Amino acid sequence: MLKKILDILFLCLLIIFVAKVTYAAPLQLTKDSQNPLNTNFFLLQTTITKENGLYKMWHTTGDGSNLKIGYATSTDGVNWPSSTLVSVVDPGDNHDPSLFEKDGTRYMYYISEPSEGSGVDIKVKRASVHDGQFDTPELINLPRQSWDSQKLSCPYGYFENGIYFLFYCGTNGNGWNMGMATSTNGTDFVPCNNNPIITGGNLGNAQLYQDEEGKKHLLFHSSNGIDELTTSDPLSCTSSWGNGHTFITRDKPYDQSQIIAPTLLHSTTPKELFYTSRGPGTNQEWKLSRAVETETRTRIVI
Repeated sequence: MLKKILDILFLCLLIIFVAKVTYAAPLQLTKDSQNPLNTNFFLLQTTITKENGLYKMWHTTGDGSNLKIGYATSTDGVNWPSSTLVSVVDPGDNHDPSLFEKDGTRYMYYISEPSEGSGVDIKVKRASVHDGQFDTPELINLPRQSWDSQKLSCPYGYFENGIYFLFYCGTNGNGWNMGMATSTNGTDFVPCNNNPIITGGNLGNAQLYQDEEGKKHLLFHSSNGIDELTTSDPLSCTSSWGNGHTFITRDKPYDQSQIIAPTLLHSTTPKELFYTSRGPGTNQEWKLSRAVETETRTRIVI
């Protein structure tokens, strides 16, 4: 009888212990052996989705006179045979596209300026997206602060608990840092008083996602490669970010010089991360690269 009671107690303790084990391993990615990927067109910052087996990419490109936003597709994520200019009524330079979806509507936040490097004339805009066509853009009202007084770039939208959040990078001439602003309508934003919320020099192109345990992961490029910070707080100007580390390092001939613009497809299996890079292996031309999840994380349920 005593043995049965001890066996039951042991089983209960085992269940409690196992129930606390949620995921067997953190996200681990390996760079694709086919890098750099096959893109026969000019590209810089990218934002990518995968829908019904088809990869879709919006990216900064050019029309010979100005920076513009291009649209390309791929069936395997490796071969991107062609790109076309997005149709949008917005003269001058358009760049740094970032996809945002809410209530079934797809938007693109991007930078609009009369010409590259125009400084105070830089504006953030938002347009609803139909693949290779944008609707009439809306101006995003985003007051400038001293830390981003010279230049502004890389807007990224996120929505949580009825609030729109906008991550963006800027500089006053002393390196690029990252700020955040909030809005109740998605167009009129109030910058955080404690901006820049993330510093370190030459930061940009953020992406935020929430994992299966509710932890938020902020990816962005830096001088090191692609960095990551996490928080378990509700998103706000005062969220506590920690566990900082370099997620993807500059260690290959095609990405030794610079890495920018991470896009993690975190809802796919396996997860895939695309980024733009250059190095001696690309003759310093910008190319698209990919890293793929190498270990599938499993959840233990009893």
